[in-house]
Amino acid sequence: MRIAYVTAYDSSDLHHWSGLGYYISQCLRDQGFELHPISGLKRRVQYYPKLKKAFYEFVVGKRFSIEREPAVAESYARQVEQLMKDVRTDLILSPGTLPIAFLERSEPIVTWADSTFAGMMNFYPDYTGFCTETIQHGLSVEKTALERCRFAIYASEWAAASAVNCYGASPDRIKVVPFGANVECNRTATDIQRLTSSKSRTVCRLLFVGVDWQRKGGDTALEVARRLNETGLETELWVVGCEPRLARPYPDYVKVFGFVSKSTARGREQLDGFFSEAHFLMLPSVAEAYGLVLCEANSFGLPCLTTDVGGIPTIIKNDVNGHAFPLRSSVTSYVDYVLSVFTNWKRYEELSRSSFERYESRLSWKAAGTDIRRILQDV
Repeated sequence: MRIAYVTAYDSSDLHHWSGLGYYISQCLRDQGFELHPISGLKRRVQYYPKLKKAFYEFVVGKRFSIEREPAVAESYARQVEQLMKDVRTDLILSPGTLPIAFLERSEPIVTWADSTFAGMMNFYPDYTGFCTETIQHGLSVEKTALERCRFAIYASEWAAASAVNCYGASPDRIKVVPFGANVECNRTATDIQRLTSSKSRTVCRLLFVGVDWQRKGGDTALEVARRLNETGLETELWVVGCEPRLARPYPDYVKVFGFVSKSTARGREQLDGFFSEAHFLMLPSVAEAYGLVLCEANSFGLPCLTTDVGGIPTIIKNDVNGHAFPLRSSVTSYVDYVLSVFTNWKRYEELSRSSFERYESRLSWKAAGTDIRRILQDV
């Protein structure tokens, strides 16, 4: 099967969208599909939308998204049609709805995404405070895209439900296939057992990985580490991806490593070390469309402590590969859970083992590829 893989951005860029554009393309290739990348689309708009943006943001005090203007999606469609003029394919697949919303092609169209525009509104800070015009256009353009799709595949039940409930999409055309971990993994159950056995049994290491300290619950992770130390369990909080601005100097138990790039061998080696040596991944997010780092942690047999928001419940099953706490859970809930698992090493070993099993069966790109292939063969 020949697939036109359509992205507005460079799909080989590991820094764009957490590298998902790249890993999705690799997943499809690994399943034997022949891919024709259609990317690098330009957001071509006239001055009028830019003037509207200035008016709404500086006069009205509302956010205005040029990206959600129908003219942008129409421009993308024209560019895609031009780039596909001499390309013969059996199917068009895009990890976003904007490039295919107004595409006029005979091939069936499929999208594979982690969220809908409706689901993200008033959920992420960047999707909060939109003006009425942006909301109307955003909903209308995405509805048009979903009507064009043979299948709309989502990484979580949360996103899939949004497509059905907010856009009236037919449940028969909505599928759920979780994204895999964006790490290279040839680890085995024996490797995971070895990693677990080598971890400290006296110092508990919590790993926080994220660029957005606030949205991903950094303050909660910090408080959990503080409280665990107060109970007498020596605990360290490793912060990777950002340098939080705290009101006072970092406590001794906080180790800040800043941004680490996956695109370099040195960066990958550092990240592998963090995931291998930590005892728990801490991601108490207040908003999360999916949570790729949870899958990545599980590929190292690392259990995750997180929240049951957005797409996270698709990834984390309580006491299988970690625990997803209700958003308004107290810090005490996290502390008690860590203590109950860390002080019972047999239970920790079992949780580590089942975390890796969850990765292999559901949260790897190999597992995703098997499901995707089954769906695309029915197109």
